[in-house]
Amino acid sequence: SMFSGGKADDNKESSLPILTETLPDATNVEIANLTPEEKATAESYAGILTGGLSIEQIEQTNLVTLSLRTTNRDIAANVVNTAAKIFIEQDVVRETQGAKKDYEDLSKSIDELKTQISGQELQLIDYMRSSGLPLAEKGQELSANRLQELSTLWMQATDKKRELEARYNAAVQANNRGEGKNIPDLTEQKIYQEQVRINAEKRAKLEDRIRDYEKQISDAETAKAELLVKYTAEYPKVKTVQAQIEKLKENKLNAEREITTSLEEGQKKLERESISGALVTLRSQLNSAINREAQARATYENEISSSNQQGQDQTRLTTLKREIETNRSLLDSYIQQQKQRELEISSSRPDNLKISAEASTPVAPVGPNRERNILIAFLISLAAGIGF
Repeated sequence: SMFSGGKADDNKESSLPILTETLPDATNVEIANLTPEEKATAESYAGILTGGLSIEQIEQTNLVTLSLRTTNRDIAANVVNTAAKIFIEQDVVRETQGAKKDYEDLSKSIDELKTQISGQELQLIDYMRSSGLPLAEKGQELSANRLQELSTLWMQATDKKRELEARYNAAVQANNRGEGKNIPDLTEQKIYQEQVRINAEKRAKLEDRIRDYEKQISDAETAKAELLVKYTAEYPKVKTVQAQIEKLKENKLNAEREITTSLEEGQKKLERESISGALVTLRSQLNSAINREAQARATYENEISSSNQQGQDQTRLTTLKREIETNRSLLDSYIQQQKQRELEISSSRPDNLKISAEASTPVAPVGPNRERNILIAFLISLAAGIGF
């Protein structure tokens, strides 16, 4: 006997283990692990069922009738209902597979971006630690101020070096011309000025003594002249006065010699030593100024090099930050698109296919049509009998 779908108990289970009552997602249908014999049997059943499955559209409607002709009435309704549900689920998959594919791609891209951003943030932290860039927001301004300060110090040291160099060269040239005592650095020395003052006082005293000797000599010669009016040169008083005159003249000559030998030579020696000391002092100051200028220049150049490196580091740091910001913006965009796709998937499930009435287990066979078959057999037999 053959049976077709009819009303019956919906809780009856299918006799085939590979079919289920409900399929939430046709893509997640569990495939049973069958032995070769079981697989051959299942394929045989599938072929039999497929051969008996038919679809007919109800005229002037969008409804179709799904029916199955089989000799096993227990599975007829389950097969028809399951086939209809699978078709509906497959239609849902077809309608939403684009959004699901986008959702999966976006999920993969989001995971990759999160990993990339995490790596970039670690790289940024390590780079900030290794580069030694100022952490303050105005670090670059402080660096520029520091550079300006060092530049000013270098210029000041250079100007001081040039000033001392000019003074030293002028002093050397003046000394070579015999005008060393006119060197400003010499005349401004307090020790030299004090020694010149002392020598001047000694010279003044000696000159006073010489003038005193000259007065005494003049007075003695006047007295002698008066005595010679009365007496001869052999007169004892004349001789005494003459001896006094000679003694005074000797004292005057000694004083003049002291001025010439002691004071003047001492003054010249003082000038030589003072000039030499002044030149040595100027040279020492010049050497110190040269060292300070070289040190200031080296410090400035080091700061320039450091600033250039910091500029490169800052550029690299800015690039890393921008890359992270770009990826974060892209991540936000991807997450927003993912939410949109998720909403599309959940809200765009098609509802144009529905099961208006589920098949039920038939209570009686629909074939074969015994009366028709008997009638046909009778007619055939009758025709055959008449023919003979």
